[in-house]
Amino acid sequence: MDTRGNRFYHETHEPDRRKAKELVLLIASLTADDPNFGAVKFNKALCHADFSMFFRTGKPITGLPYQKNNLGPTLVTLLPLAEELEEQRRIDIKQPRESYEVRRYIALEEPDVSLFSPEELLAVVRAIKRVRDLSANEASDLSHEFPGWAHAEMFETIPYESVFWVDRPLTQEEIAYARKLDQADATPATR
Repeated sequence: MDTRGNRFYHETHEPDRRKAKELVLLIASLTADDPNFGAVKFNKALCHADFSMFFRTGKPITGLPYQKNNLGPTLVTLLPLAEELEEQRRIDIKQPRESYEVRRYIALEEPDVSLFSPEELLAVVRAIKRVRDLSANEASDLSHEFPGWAHAEMFETIPYESVFWVDRPLTQEEIAYARKLDQADATPATR
C-alpha cells in the first residue's frame, strides 16, 4: 500500500502463472546459446521485461511479485516455476558443480508464444539484450540503480509502480505539475 492508502498492482491483481511459465521457457530458449546467461542475468531479464511492460502499458507480463535480494530484484517464484517446468520435462536446470559455473535454464521445447503480444515479445528481447553482454556482477550492479530495488527493504516485494519513481530531486516544473494533478484529483467531478 502506498502512502495515500492506495493498493499496489500486485496486491489487487492475480498473477498469470501459465504465462509466467511460458516466459521462463521463452527466456531459456532465447538464451540457449549463451553459457554465461545464468540465474542472476535470468532474473534481471524477467524483471526488466515485466517492469518495462508495466511502464508502457500499466500491465506487467506475468503480474508475479519480485523481491529485493542482495543481487537485485528476483522473481519470488522462479525456482518453483522452473522446477515445475523441469518435472514436466520442458526445461533442464543445470546446477553449478564448480564455483565458477552458473545455474542455467535450458529449454527442452518451444514456448507457447501465442500467449504474448508482439509488444511483450519485444520487451523480452530488449530485456535479454540489456543484460546479455554484462557479467552477473555488472547486471546485479545495474539492477541496484532501479528505484524499486533501492527503496525496498531486503526480501520486500517491489511494487510494479516503482518504475515511475525517481531517485533524484524533482524539478520545480515536476512539482508544479504534480500539484496540479493532485488538485484536479481532489476536485469533485462536475457535469
